[in-house]
Amino acid sequence: MPDMNGYDFIHQVREKPATLHTPVIMLTSQQEISDKLAGLQAGADDYLPKTVSPTELGLRIKALLSRSQTTEGTFAQSAARTISVFSLRGGVGTTLVSINLAVALS
Repeated sequence: MPDMNGYDFIHQVREKPATLHTPVIMLTSQQEISDKLAGLQAGADDYLPKTVSPTELGLRIKALLSRSQTTEGTFAQSAARTISVFSLRGGVGTTLVSINLAVALS
């Protein structure tokens, strides 16, 4: 992400009323405890260091989405979709954007 880092992205998501409750998972190469704490303090709901198994990632996404449902059993947003972005050529921020895009649009 050329103009911002993941922490800035999460701050922007949390500042807007429309995306305030959007689930955010940070998937990053940063593995230090200080990085994890910074991500969670920035507003991430979960933090996963790379490399994570697809099974674990899927289970964490399902758990996060189930916790973000309202008490009536429906999502807070009127429509739910999942869009995934996969790239064989990663790069700085590619995974964070991909996963958060998928979760945010869910």
